[in-house]
Amino acid sequence: MKIVVCVKQVVDTTPPVELDFRTSRLPGNLNYIVNPADENATEEALRLKERHGGEVILISAGPPRITRALRACLAMGADRAIHIWHPALEEGDGLVTAQLLARAIAPLSPDLVLCGNRSLDEGTGQVPPALAEFLGLPQITGVTLLEVSPAEARIMAHRKLEKGCRQVVKSGLPALVSVDTSINRCRYPAFRSVRWARKEPITTLDYEALGIEPPDCPTHLVKLAPPRPRPKKTLTMDSSLSPEERVRQLMSGGLAEKKTTLWEGTPEDLATRLARVLTQEHFFPPNADNPGRDGH
Repeated sequence: MKIVVCVKQVVDTTPPVELDFRTSRLPGNLNYIVNPADENATEEALRLKERHGGEVILISAGPPRITRALRACLAMGADRAIHIWHPALEEGDGLVTAQLLARAIAPLSPDLVLCGNRSLDEGTGQVPPALAEFLGLPQITGVTLLEVSPAEARIMAHRKLEKGCRQVVKSGLPALVSVDTSINRCRYPAFRSVRWARKEPITTLDYEALGIEPPDCPTHLVKLAPPRPRPKKTLTMDSSLSPEERVRQLMSGGLAEKKTTLWEGTPEDLATRLARVLTQEHFFPPNADNPGRDGH
């Protein structure tokens, strides 16, 4: 199997980190580490390689310091690493990152792409779904258990849902899977592997090597603000509930069940309907490029 693992480098939040909300910038002299979920994705790829054979390729998009994260994953047992960098990435968002990763991953023709389900710093979880869309691959998110059958070109994954629920999903290969940190425990690299990883060359690609122009960033950071304090709530258990309902109430923290509406239809119809709702709720004003209140 050929497995590609997407790796991101994030700020180590173990020591206290104070953010300047006036400038929306982090202080200097920070310590950076491998994103924990991406480290678990690397571990899962290595276990699949040990079980089925193949190759594990690391790939990351970011500034030069990110090579430290790639070498840390190489020391775990990955075969090679690819680094994508261009100064325009400084202002890029998750969509730009996904585009670059997809452009570099597509020629590799992997059987499986593994990502962390979300990053420790931003935590948006946008890159894996966007990457799957650009690659044209089926995706499974929030995976806590992964079973792969290369002979049948199929995978079965257990997904983590809200309130302790789980979902079992099957998919064909190739596919993209984003894993939760609970999927495994990462190995501790041997000293010999660390020495090898320090000297192993890392392939560096830029926009010219990928054959694309620096994209315009669709989003920009406007402002950062601390979260609003939440009032403490006391959970009162209803004695008339069944044991199963009591457990669900405990796991939900006493929060009321949210009302949801299920939409069905083609992707085009659903996108038009969603845009109409967003416009009606004043998330963005109607203009020539966005649908108005009448949906046209």
